[in-house]
Amino acid sequence: LINHIDHLPEESFFLFIENLKKLKVDEIAEDTKEIIWSTLKQFIRRHRRFSDTWWSLDEDKLLQLDEVVKIFLPTDPLYLYKLLFGNRDHDLYEESGDWERQRKKLEEDRKNAIQEILKSSGLDSIVTFTQLVEDSYQVGVSLSSIEDQTIDSFILDLLKKSENKKEYLMIKAYVFNRSKSLGLSWLETIDHLSWSTELKVKFLSILPFNAETWIKVNEWMQDDSNQYWLNVDVQPYQVEADLDVAISNLLEFGRPEVAIDCLYTQIHLRKPINVKFCTQALLEASRVEKLNVYHVQELIEYLQNDLSVESDILASIEYKFLTLLDSNSTVKPKFLENKINNEARFFSEIITKVYRSDKEETKEVELTENDKAQARQFERLLRNWSTIPGQDIDLNFDSEKFKSWFKEVQSLTKESGHLNVAMRVIGRVLVNSPIDKSGLWIDKDIAQLLNEKNNLEMRSAFGSSLITSRGPYWVDQTGEADLKLSEEFFSKADAVENEGFARLAIEVRNVAMYYKKEGERLKHSSQEE
Repeated sequence: LINHIDHLPEESFFLFIENLKKLKVDEIAEDTKEIIWSTLKQFIRRHRRFSDTWWSLDEDKLLQLDEVVKIFLPTDPLYLYKLLFGNRDHDLYEESGDWERQRKKLEEDRKNAIQEILKSSGLDSIVTFTQLVEDSYQVGVSLSSIEDQTIDSFILDLLKKSENKKEYLMIKAYVFNRSKSLGLSWLETIDHLSWSTELKVKFLSILPFNAETWIKVNEWMQDDSNQYWLNVDVQPYQVEADLDVAISNLLEFGRPEVAIDCLYTQIHLRKPINVKFCTQALLEASRVEKLNVYHVQELIEYLQNDLSVESDILASIEYKFLTLLDSNSTVKPKFLENKINNEARFFSEIITKVYRSDKEETKEVELTENDKAQARQFERLLRNWSTIPGQDIDLNFDSEKFKSWFKEVQSLTKESGHLNVAMRVIGRVLVNSPIDKSGLWIDKDIAQLLNEKNNLEMRSAFGSSLITSRGPYWVDQTGEADLKLSEEFFSKADAVENEGFARLAIEVRNVAMYYKKEGERLKHSSQEE
């Protein structure tokens, strides 16, 4: 109700205040008092911060609420300071603007609160306080700023026996910030020799993720250091030097997915990465669906631009992550496509993996799960294939290589019974033909091939792809956009006909007619409306 009193009529607002004042505060439990007090405090703070808005209460009403707040002020420090350790620091700021000054003030208020709790109730009360507050991590941060060695011993003893999540977050904040402020020389004061391997891992994993900590890992754990790398919550941005030591260990102990995040961090910070580690991490990662898509794409693009990486290795990586390199991605499987464009046998093998042979009997062929998965990958590759046979990795087109590739594909797929489907797949991709040197909108050698009498399947697929290559678009209800496309394709049909490619011209003219009919239909519908 308190959060909505600004919506009350004035008479009801003052009646609400009077009723609050009449409550027998001495009979109210401390935790209930704290709820009323903190809610009122937050309400007043919000209205003062945004006093220039239309919805804020005027200062006279806020002053009256201030008087009510005093009535419900908790006497127990645990409840009095609970509000300071909420999840939203911004809500605890007293005014708008100068966020840095207010952040520092909040830090100081929190430190003073912890000191007051220690003074009045001792260290054990910190554990109770940790359970009361929303953000127990900040309790640990504030506690770590107090110079008292008895706190170190208390926290380390708590670490040994605590199984509580809020306690652990408080301990984690304390240990991390203590080591940050005092350096790892602080660890020299800790008697860890009697600790179990599990406890050492638990403690060391809290420390900053950096080279100094890794040295301590080797000193403390020796032959058991692998347990640290198997369990540590990796925070790559805490590392000021390079991450090669971490990446090497993560790969050695079977955490390539985390190594990928470390490698991306180096790219993001504009630092060189170890290409060997990068290829290893990508090839060994097993849970593709759990990876950060953007990180993987950035690493693949980095490798694509590194001339030292073998093309076959890159093609293998691209194949593995094909689901992340689809038409929606700016990173394409360029080496895999290059392999298709220049190796007729590879393309033909893909066709046989995805499509049934004309020579096969009608009965179902039993496929293994691996066969099915491979077929899905290759089908995805062919569906998103956007370069053309005869192009090199830099998209330079060689018509002689194209014709040689095409001739070999014809021979291989005819033998396997996949000729027709291969021609349809090739026809779809040839819409990406480069412009001819003469200025014709399509390369003449490609046009000649499409125009041949025996290539009806390929020509038909080419025509269909001219339509689908338009991609997603907003429908122009006037029909003007479709009619304009119709004119463009009529012009293209005339151009190839003038070059002697009559069959191709018919196919392109069919596309023009499709857009003409669609445009006229839309135009007619809009006029009727």
